[in-house]
Amino acid sequence: MSYNTAVSHLLHFDARLYPKADPSTTLLQGTVDIDQGESIAILGPSGSGKSLLSQALAGRLPATIGVEGSIQRAAPVTLIQQQCRTALNPLVRIGKQLSFGAVCAHDLLERVGLRPTSRFMQAYPGELSGGQLQRAAIAMALGTQAQVLIADESTTALDAITQAEVVAALQQAQTLVFISHDIALAASICEHALEIRSGEIVADSTMASYVELQCNH
Repeated sequence: MSYNTAVSHLLHFDARLYPKADPSTTLLQGTVDIDQGESIAILGPSGSGKSLLSQALAGRLPATIGVEGSIQRAAPVTLIQQQCRTALNPLVRIGKQLSFGAVCAHDLLERVGLRPTSRFMQAYPGELSGGQLQRAAIAMALGTQAQVLIADESTTALDAITQAEVVAALQQAQTLVFISHDIALAASICEHALEIRSGEIVADSTMASYVELQCNH
């Protein structure tokens, strides 16, 4: 994938997405700019277009989706999808999948709280719980050293302790895009909020302003 280093933002989305089978239908439309070091939450109900935006930002839109407008990336992006099992090869031990040259697999496992690291190095994905798989997927994402980490519903269906460990791992990203419908959790992680409803961006503000607005409704 090529990157446009001439753009002023790490990620720039100013487009309309539509199904190629029905170009008159708009699935998602709006403008999003993400800068270096930013932590932004993309919020909204299920089916609003959050995952579609995450795929667009990561350059992983399905072939069935058309784009009218501009989507630009000035740096590498890693996407952690909700179904994190697809990110890991079930036939390869975790340690081998975390081999990134200068980045030590033991260090990556330590950073996401998978201890003892020696045990998880030898484990296969099928031997890990849901929360452990999420953290292994985050470790893999951190190992790529991509400047932008997009986490799509990465804490869904996790218990409170595991969720806290996953959140701590996500906060190590250089630039974080956190997709969720959980406002309270997003507010504990991100400084900026963007809300999508029915394919439209209806809010774009600081997290503090967004939370205050929600409390006043």
